[in-house]
Amino acid sequence: MARVRCWGFRIATRYIEYLAKELEHGRLRQGWGYDQGQHLRNLTVDEGARRNLRMLDVRKGDLLLVPRLPVWNLVAIVEATEDWSSGYQFAIDPVIEDLGHIFPAKLVTSFARGNEHVAGDIRATLRNPSRFWNIDHLDADIRRLCETGGDLGQSKTPLEKAREIAAGIFHDVLVTGDFRNKVFEGLNQRLEGKDWERVLQEVMTMRYPTGIVEVVQGRSEAHHGTDILVRLPDITGESRYAIAIQVKDHMGTVDTAAVEQISKADYWNEQHGLALIQRVVVFTRATRADNAELAKLEKKTGVQIVFGDALQNVLDEWARHHAATTLL
Repeated sequence: MARVRCWGFRIATRYIEYLAKELEHGRLRQGWGYDQGQHLRNLTVDEGARRNLRMLDVRKGDLLLVPRLPVWNLVAIVEATEDWSSGYQFAIDPVIEDLGHIFPAKLVTSFARGNEHVAGDIRATLRNPSRFWNIDHLDADIRRLCETGGDLGQSKTPLEKAREIAAGIFHDVLVTGDFRNKVFEGLNQRLEGKDWERVLQEVMTMRYPTGIVEVVQGRSEAHHGTDILVRLPDITGESRYAIAIQVKDHMGTVDTAAVEQISKADYWNEQHGLALIQRVVVFTRATRADNAELAKLEKKTGVQIVFGDALQNVLDEWARHHAATTLL
């Protein structure tokens, strides 16, 4: 008999109600599915989709913890109803124009993090910011929750209940109020040119807390074609790996100049002894739909191209963090 494994799985929280209804019909959807090229069996467009490939390792009967489902203050325990390597489908929702990744699954139960039956290790893993991660070590704790009778949706104390209510309302204000789109629209209205480099430097610092993120443009840019350099540590803690990012505040149809610029980023290997692991071009306003031919260069050159419509997703976590810090 095949071993049952356990996983953590995050959803696009701005679509909680829709995703809960989809799960009722046996479909667990995941974000980053807004382009047909992100189909995991024929992946030609990355922009985050490549991180979903490991999801195809899930087998029938595996259990998944899904925070923020079926409502904001609960965590769903979901069971895979087929091997995801064969049961996976890709179908972009025609209204949302996203969420194309679909995995066969069913809801087993759901629980509040503060419920007295929830083990501390489960609460700890729910703080993991990853989109998908393995939690085999929590197998016994998760099965115990599945077998527990009674209401797992109740927190232990009135204070925890109050916090859950406040978190749910805060979520409604940020998400259902079209927070992400309005933030991006505001940034595009107020920022221009080099302004974006400082913002993206902070965004990357949040995303890579153990790295060193520098704005490196200037006269030397002609040699390395890089606006932002992210240095990441190896297992010894030395900053040996690097991500080179070129930022262009362009809109409409754009040419290949930025891709050609970032191709000079081998400079960091040759002159500084860094192991360059990724070259990225960010277009803050241009869309993938307007640049289908340019997008084809991703596979040919190995340069990841992030267009404005995908940049909204990149900025979302940063914007929520600062909104929460300011308001609370």
